Amino acid sequence: MDKVQLRRLPVTTPPIPSGGGRIQSPAGELAQVVNGDSYQFRD
Repeated sequence: MDKVQLRRLPVTTPPIPSGGGRIQSPAGELAQVVNGDSYQFRD
């Protein structure tokens, strides 16, 4: 069984780097937690 690895994601600006990160805006927060999948951020 694989183990879960926890790490703190840095706050960044779009686009989110391949290592992951978080974007904060007045509308809320977006965190990329799954690498490789497509997503779209709208402010």
